[in-house]
Amino acid sequence: MISKLATVTTRAAAILCLLLSAPALADWPSHEVSLSIAPNAEAIYVRLDGQGSPLTEAFGPNGNPADATVTITVIDQYGDPAAGIPAIELWLRCLDDGLSLCSEQIIADGPTDAAGQATWTLPLAAGGSVLGGQFRVHVEAHGYPAGFSLTVRSADINGDHLVNLTDVALFTQALATEDTRCDFNHDTLVNLSDIVKFTAAIGMTCP
Repeated sequence: MISKLATVTTRAAAILCLLLSAPALADWPSHEVSLSIAPNAEAIYVRLDGQGSPLTEAFGPNGNPADATVTITVIDQYGDPAAGIPAIELWLRCLDDGLSLCSEQIIADGPTDAAGQATWTLPLAAGGSVLGGQFRVHVEAHGYPAGFSLTVRSADINGDHLVNLTDVALFTQALATEDTRCDFNHDTLVNLSDIVKFTAAIGMTCP
């Protein structure tokens, strides 16, 4: 009996020694994350109902078409593509207060693929506006390792999640000016094309 007890005690001590000598999770190298977005992509128009322009139909200088698709590539601690990271673990965050999201996170289109890549292309459900907004990409528990800049505008000019008379007044004041909040097509002037987008959004709220 004593011999068996001694054997068990020895094995327990060995396991404890292994556990104490193993590196903590925090000691493992973090994933490497690289991000790409077209350099000419400057702005997007969003709506509260999430039916605004997709990132693939963004605006470049002077309102010219641009593709603002955000692509990340995640490499794990072994140098291999980190495939299968769930979309819920991949999201964007705007660091500026002007953008008012209808949900807490801007989740990726899908999980990382076999190459460790994930994209954001879908329209955002949001109000408010931000000029040259600073965005960061969140990947799993690794914080915000990569970022980019993008201007975002919506008909919910004051960002209260409702396009109402307050926004009508603000938009009317901006007509024929260069008010950056109301230049929805990014052509440096608030004009007829912006009126069309604004009137289509009157009465809109978050889903």
